[in-house]
Amino acid sequence: YVFNPYALSCGHLFCKSCACSSASVLIFDGLREASPKSKCPTCREVGVYSKAVHMLELDMLLKRRCKDYWKERLTAERVEMLAQSKLHWTKIAYGLEPSSIFSQVYLHSISTIPDFVLNPTGGEGASSSHSVPLSSS
Repeated sequence: YVFNPYALSCGHLFCKSCACSSASVLIFDGLREASPKSKCPTCREVGVYSKAVHMLELDMLLKRRCKDYWKERLTAERVEMLAQSKLHWTKIAYGLEPSSIFSQVYLHSISTIPDFVLNPTGGEGASSSHSVPLSSS
């Protein structure tokens, strides 16, 4: 499933958080802040983020049909966005360049998501739709 889906101008669909991650922008900054040189992770087309369209109807359908999944993803995205914003404003408070912190923010935010959010059932077979990088490349 996708959560908070966006269609890039090339036609590929991604979760907002996934698209922001691939465009190296913070979730609260949004896709319009992506560099014009950023590429679609699927087809590698350049400049696809500036005209991304929020697929609100699809999001509403998923919210109604997959209630538990949608709530889990909403909680996880809120936790990630909060962690990103805290680190962003901390960097600004200390006079550091906020635009250069994406990978640090992403890794920090993933590491601060509680286990119950990433694995809400607590048992085997629970899976996340995201792959989590263990180190920055």
